[in-house]
Parts: sequence; structure tokens; C-alpha cells
Amino acid sequence: MPRTGELDMLTLEELTTGADALLRAADKPTAETGADGDTSARPVTQAVEQVEMCDTDWRLRKGTPRMRNALAVVPTADRHLPDDPRSALRTLARQGVVAVVTAPATTPPDPALPKAAQEAGVHLLVPTRPCTAPELLGHLLRRLADASRDSIEQRDRLLDLSARLYRQGEGPGPLLHWLSARTSSRVTVLPARDDGTWADLSEHAHVLERLAAGEMRSAAVEAGGRHVRLHPIGSEPPHRVLAAVRETPWPGRHSTLIAHAAERIALLQQPLVLRVRERRLRQTEMAVRINVFQHLMAADVVRATRTAAPLSLDLFDADACEVAVMSCAPGEERSAVVAACDRALDHRGLVVMCPVEDTHVIVVRPQAGNRADTARPLKPVVAAHRQRALGVSPPAPWTEVESAYTMAFDALVKAQHQDDRTWVVDDAAPLARLLPAPARVWAAALLSPLRALPEADRRELCDTARLALMFGASRAARLSVRKETEAVRTGAIPGTAKARGAFDELGRNTIARKLSEAMDRVGLDHSRLGHRAVMDLALKLDEAASLPPNTAVPSLVEILAEPAARDWAARLLAPLEDLDSPARHLGLLATWAECNGAVQETAAALGRHRDTITRGLTEISAVVSRRLTESGHGQNDVWLALATDTGGGDLLDTLPARAVSPPGRGEPTRAGVRTHDTPVVVADGPGARKPPVPGTASSARIYNAVGGGKDNYPADERIAREIMSIWPEVGQAVAANRAFIHTSARWLAEEIGIRQFLDIGAGIPTPNSPSLHETVQRIAPTSRVLYVDNDSTVLAHAATLRSGSPEGRTDYLHADATDPDTILTSHELANTLDLNRPVALYLCALLHLIGDDQNPREIVRRLTTALAPGSYVVVSHATPDANPHLMDRVAEVYARDGRVNAQGVPRSRARIEHLLGDGLELVEPGIVSVHRWRPGEEAEADLPDSVVNCYALVARKNR
Repeated sequence: MPRTGELDMLTLEELTTGADALLRAADKPTAETGADGDTSARPVTQAVEQVEMCDTDWRLRKGTPRMRNALAVVPTADRHLPDDPRSALRTLARQGVVAVVTAPATTPPDPALPKAAQEAGVHLLVPTRPCTAPELLGHLLRRLADASRDSIEQRDRLLDLSARLYRQGEGPGPLLHWLSARTSSRVTVLPARDDGTWADLSEHAHVLERLAAGEMRSAAVEAGGRHVRLHPIGSEPPHRVLAAVRETPWPGRHSTLIAHAAERIALLQQPLVLRVRERRLRQTEMAVRINVFQHLMAADVVRATRTAAPLSLDLFDADACEVAVMSCAPGEERSAVVAACDRALDHRGLVVMCPVEDTHVIVVRPQAGNRADTARPLKPVVAAHRQRALGVSPPAPWTEVESAYTMAFDALVKAQHQDDRTWVVDDAAPLARLLPAPARVWAAALLSPLRALPEADRRELCDTARLALMFGASRAARLSVRKETEAVRTGAIPGTAKARGAFDELGRNTIARKLSEAMDRVGLDHSRLGHRAVMDLALKLDEAASLPPNTAVPSLVEILAEPAARDWAARLLAPLEDLDSPARHLGLLATWAECNGAVQETAAALGRHRDTITRGLTEISAVVSRRLTESGHGQNDVWLALATDTGGGDLLDTLPARAVSPPGRGEPTRAGVRTHDTPVVVADGPGARKPPVPGTASSARIYNAVGGGKDNYPADERIAREIMSIWPEVGQAVAANRAFIHTSARWLAEEIGIRQFLDIGAGIPTPNSPSLHETVQRIAPTSRVLYVDNDSTVLAHAATLRSGSPEGRTDYLHADATDPDTILTSHELANTLDLNRPVALYLCALLHLIGDDQNPREIVRRLTTALAPGSYVVVSHATPDANPHLMDRVAEVYARDGRVNAQGVPRSRARIEHLLGDGLELVEPGIVSVHRWRPGEEAEADLPDSVVNCYALVARKNR
């Protein structure tokens, strides 16, 4: 095993080989230096731990203690040699000197010196370039200090990584990947007995047997021209063997790093089974707790009670409950926060990791009467970390946990601006609960087409749509449960360690489809914010009662004119008065509502930068306790409040006539007819306005359209059709690009061990293709992914892009690729990625949308400069090389009349390589057509390059 401090040493081989060699053997001329820069005389891998200066008589300064593995520098500028060189060299050897360097190199040594050095057992060296003895001493000391610093850093990283893996109950796999990358070798663990995996080392089987038996502590062998280091693992035989193979000889520091790693691997493997078993038990309990919460969210108290029985939680003896949501600090392990909350409540409550937000912990605490005191015991937990925050709902019946959770979730926005980072919601009833009985008649009339469905189907469709409107499709999918699974009933999770895998959740796409179906049936458009707000209100009001004949149905204008509605809207919007320029913020909010809640369209309408709009909306969100940048009830509430506060006005004018004034007898419209395609303007006159229609096509939506997606507008579809008429196979090119993204991601996660990914220009998620975070977190659940895009449609899908594994982290940043400083200094990046560790930077199908006038090379340089060595850059880029005429025509489509929000600049191979700049090394196979980069079984590698017209590359940052 390595000795203490041995990681800090250099070797003579490192000092005498390579292009930056400082020394060479004294008896070999410089002409014998090989083509690779290595000298022909290579001393053994002798350690060098100290460097000392001798006097001109080849003596160390008086009082120098005996050293170990020292290198002595001897000044010979005056060509003076000791009277008895053999005696001087033997004295130095006895004092711990292993090599002597005579300087300057231009002084020819005495021909007898090499023989005298050999007899004394020391190496005789000279500098590779002219320098004085003091200059050489300085060079050697700096090299030794650099080696020491590098070794300490690597040792710290080794300890940090192994400690984290130990805490997470993981095996040594990620540690082996890290070692391979750090030492440029292939590192594996061999079994204690040959099961066929010793084949490559069959000539050294006797060495492996002795290592496995504990008869050797390490071994260095050569096999097939490769250099192998072998170390036994564990304290008791038979030992497994750590094998590290390099094509070139092992530097001393790398050898010692492998030896230290063998000790850490032994610690990771020894208790692995017990740690994995304990972790699974904890995850099983958390899975049951989450299932209880999901049943409460569905107002199914009976199932929640039955599911909670094994947990011995006395939840349901009380009449009501409080719900609290605590946001954890960035990077904080939620399990520790869950344990702290459990202790603070004396284990008298349901504490779960939120299945929707990866940084939230949910507390459901039973209450006696209306006494609200959940915040009091949890405040010390919040105070323990300055970045935690707590939102608490008012007491609510067990059947209204969903509403209580919503209020607590919204309260977090306000809590983050309080001194104690806590906000308790007053008893603020939702609008649906405040409206009088006639409002339910309006809701029943609007939803009457759904009564044509069988009752069970109608109820499932309404429940799913209501959940999607409240939380958005992605979050609703992770909050919903259709049935109890075997994992919950038995208390075990078969086949997976992921808590979320324990539940049969409704898929995100299924929920989105059901929402679209429900709204289509009643003549509303799920893509329009106002339509969603009206549908949300109607579903909360509806009691599934049929309308009697000749029932008088009030209009939505009449309902929102009710005093209760006006009071509710006034209370919700009143905090705007506390902001600077309340009128300006209210105007921003009104324009945002008219623009369908889209930041980009709002910025265009107001002539402001989108970042300015985002900051303004964030300020408004904080004071009204509603999230305006995420699809859900927060947006719906604000839209309804604006429509109510203005007495209806232009916002209600954008709704279909049937939504404002449903038919009085509930006659169903034809299923599937989208009456919102031709909206009826209720108000007449010059003040009536139709909803804004985006007139400029978006590169993200065009890409979505040519790839078969549906998240696009007519302007995008027109451009997409024009491109497909020029380039019929463009859909295959899009598919090849997506395949490359996932192939490279799997390679980086599996082979290289990258656990951080920054995807700039992420684009719109594709239903039939996994997102980047889904690919890498399937391989390594602890992976962390940050998506960046500036398209409002991508922003609308931000919840989808944030839905990562509980062990890792996934987030979205709305920013422009041409502004790398904003990306690199954002809170989202700081909370998701550690730029001191390797990151995979994805710039796929992005740079060809940035013109030369925007200096894409500088953008790449600024992004990669911020990355740690060992990071990777992944690029795909359109090219005219294989089909210049076709790509010129496509570029003309993008450029014509400014119809697209981006340029189209296909570039040649040489120009793409120029974008990379310095400091990046291409990974094999270099710059190739996108479908030929390490193609897997699913890739169509036989496609002609003239069909794909896109290059791909992966490059490594070495410094």
C-alpha cells in the first residue's frame, strides 16, 4: 500500500521523458532524443521527493539531515570536479541522494563520472537546455510543487467521490470511470478466481493468484505491450484485484493514485449489500408515504387511511389538517430535511419528499379544530439553513388537501422575501368557493357536452383535466395515482430503487391528451391561457348536476360581476400597490394576459427585452403569491382576477361565445369540434380585440414541426412546409440529430462518467423521444441537467424539462445563447451545476442559427472557458458540404423577409472546427456526419450524407 505523502512525489522518468523533460542521462547526447520528445535513456521510475543544492565540492550544506529519494544539483560552471568523485558520490548516496544533476549542461562531464555514479548507485543527469545551477534548482522545485499540488487535488477528489458514493449507497462504478479518465487508462475489478475475465493477463495468472491469496500487496506487469498495475482489494483473502492498464509507462503519481483508490474501493464494496438494503427500506417507506399523499390529493381519504396503516401514523383522528411545503437549499439532500422535520414534529405528521419539485419537502399535519401551529415547530428547521423557506396553508378538511397544498406551494414565493423565510396563509378561500349558486349553473351548462360520456369516463376525464389545469401536465402526472400498486400493498418495490417507480402514474402525455380532449368537447383550446382559466373555474364549480329544462343560465360576465368575485380579485391584486410604479406593473400584467402568458410575445408587444419582462413578472409573483411563469392555477387565478377587476373587458372578448354565455338547456355541441378556431367577439366596436396571433416563425417551433411535433403556429407550419418541399428528407436529419444527442449522452454518462450536463438551445420536448435528462438519469440517477432556451414555447414546457430523477437535479433557464454571461452567472446554473467539476456542454442544432456577425466563436470560447478541465463540448451543425445547392435554398428561406426569429448559417467542416477555438481536443471519430458518430443499432448509418447535411463532434477540454 502507498506510504503517507507518497502521492506528492515525482519520478526521474517524468523529469527525463516527454516534450517538457528537464533532464537527460549524462552519457547520452541530445541527438538521441526521439521523435516524441523522449530521451533514449530512461531511468527507472525512481521517486524524487526532495531537491537540494550542493557546493562546488559536491557536498550538501552542513547540518543537512539524512534524506529520502533526493535529487542533488551540482554547479559545474567553473569545470571544477572533486578530487575523488567516487567518494563524493558514495557520500551523497548515503545521505539519501538517488540522482545527481551537473549544471550547466554545456559543461562536458568527466568520462569517468558515469561509471563512478553507477558504482555509487545514483543516476547522473544533465539539463536538456542551457541553464545555471540556481535556475535549474528553481525549475525542479516548481515542478515538484506542481506535482504536489496536483496530487493533493486528486487525492481530495478521490476522497470526496468515494465519500459521496458511500453516503448514497452506490458501488465503485463511478469511481472507476473517474480513475480511467484521470490516469488515461482502463480500470476494472477482476474476480478473485478466474471466470474467463483473466484472459488478457493469462501469462501473469500466477501473479493474479498470489494477489488474490494475499501473498503480494501490488504488482506491475506488461501484457501485450501494455503496462498493467495490479492491487488486491479488501482485507481478507480471497481478494478481488484492481487492474489498471495503460498503453504507455505509468507515471509515479498515477501509480500511487491507483493504489490509494484500491483502498477506497474496498471500503465501498465491503458494506455495499447492507447499505443498498438499508437504502431500499428507506425508499420503500418514502414510497408509501408519497402514495398516502397522492391519495389525499385525489380526496380519497379511505385509501389514504388504508395505505398509511403500516406507517403507524395517527393522522386521521383529527378533523382537519395543515399542509406545509419547505424548499430546501440548492444541492441539499432532502432525506436530511425530511428527518429534521420528522423530529421537529415529534413524528406526528406525514413528511414526504415532493414527487413534483426535486427541492421540496411536504408536511401534512393533523389539527384539532382550527388551531394552526405547524409553522412554530418547523421554524427552527428553516432557520438551520438561510436558503430554506416554508409556506403553510390554513387548516383544511382532509378532503381538501389538494387546495391546501396549492396554497402552501404558492406561499413559498412570499416566504422567500420574509426575514424568517416563513409565510402562513390566512384563510383565503378560492374563487369557486366564494361564488353563489348561479355560478354552478353556468359551469354545468358549459360542461354539458361531457355528460354525453359514460359517468365513469366523464368523472375520470374531469378529474384528470382539473389536476392538469391546477398543476400543469408534468406535475399532475407525478401527483396522480390510478391504483395501488403491488409495491405499496406489500411494502416492497420490486425491480427498482427509485421511489417514483413504485407508483402507476398517469403519463404526462396521457394527462395532456385528456386535458385537450375535455376542453375540445366544450369548445375551448387548451393552448390558450384564458380558455384554461375558464375551464379551471368551471371544473371547480361543477357538481355534475343536469340542468332542468328552461334553466336560466347566467353569463360569465354576470358571474364575475358578483361582489364576492370582485372582492376576491381586489384582494389578489391589492399587493401590486406595494410595488414601485403599480400602474406599470398592472399594465405589464394585462399585456401578459392578452399575450397568452407568453414572455416573448409580451416583450414584443411592449417593446422590452424578455429579461426585463421576466424580472417584472417575478416581482409580481412574489407579492401576489402566484407563479406566473409556470402553467397552472397561479396563471389561471391571475387571468380571472384581471378579467374580474376590469369588469370583463378585452380579456373576456377573446373567449368563444359559448364559454361566456353557455346554452341555457345544456345542449351538447358535436364532440371534437373546436369552436375556438373561430373565436366570437362578444363586445362590438373599436375597442374589441382578438387574441394576439404570433406572426414571426420560431426556429424551435420550425424544428418541432419538421420533426413531426405539434407545438407550433401557422407561421411555423408554413415555413416548415416550405423547407420540406426543398428538403423532403429533413425529418430524417432531425431524427439523426436526436439520435446523436442520446448516443453521445449515453457515452458520456456510461464511459466517461460525466454527471453534469448543460444543454443550450434545448428546444421543445418531443413526445416520442426522451429528453436529455431522461437518458442520462436512467444511467446515473444523480446526474444534474440544466436546459437553456429563449423560446417562449420551450418555456411553456419548462415543467416537463424539470421533471428529473429524485437523486439528481434538472432545471430550466430562460436565456439567450448569444448572452453567455447571463447563463454563466444565473442562479439556475449555480443551483444546478458545479463548474469546478467536468460538465458536458451541449450546443446541438444551435450554432448554425447564430450568424457570423454575432461572433459564435467568441460565444463558444466564453462558455468553454468557464468549464473545468475534463469537460466535453457536444456540437451538431448544419453543413453545405454534401449538398451546397440545397442548403443555400434552405438558408434563403430563413433569411427571407425576416420571417424567422433566427438566421440559418450552414458551415463547412473547416469553419465548424474554427468555432471550437483553442484548448479543445476532438474525440474520435472527429467531425463526421451526425448519423456516423459512433452509430448504435437504431442509427441509420447507411443514409447518404447529402440527406442528413449535418456534422457532429465531441471535444474534450484538457486545460
